Amino acid sequence: MSGTSHPTIGYDAALIERFLKDHRRLFSLHRRARRAALARDTETIQQRLQEFRSLLVEHLLTETVKLYVYLRQCFKTDPERYRAISGYKKEMDSIGKAVLDFVDGYTNTPAQNINFDQLIRTLDELGQVLVERLQREETDLYLMYRPPAQ
Repeated sequence: MSGTSHPTIGYDAALIERFLKDHRRLFSLHRRARRAALARDTETIQQRLQEFRSLLVEHLLTETVKLYVYLRQCFKTDPERYRAISGYKKEMDSIGKAVLDFVDGYTNTPAQNINFDQLIRTLDELGQVLVERLQREETDLYLMYRPPAQ
């Protein structure tokens, strides 16, 4: 890694595989929540959304500490990559907040007050945003995560 320095956060060889597994689980939970919404199964919707929330929060926290901090340390002398990494973090913070607000809204809504058509539309929109974002992580951001040069 040219233009890099040694980070104080250690490299974790299993981290990217863990993130990829998280992505698959998030997509699965999203699909299952959507199927439950189509079936008007409020209890299952709320359970799947709660599971989705828990996994997303854990994923975002791990990304913040183990990925973004590490990459910022590695590329602190490479302004272009540093800005790109910071842009990814800022974008994911915004997406994460929107998703968590959505999930919290529906997990705290009484069953009789759920607008299923709106829920399905919003799930579809959020699903598309997540697919696009997570694909970019996997094809760009995660490729920057490498052990420091010896």
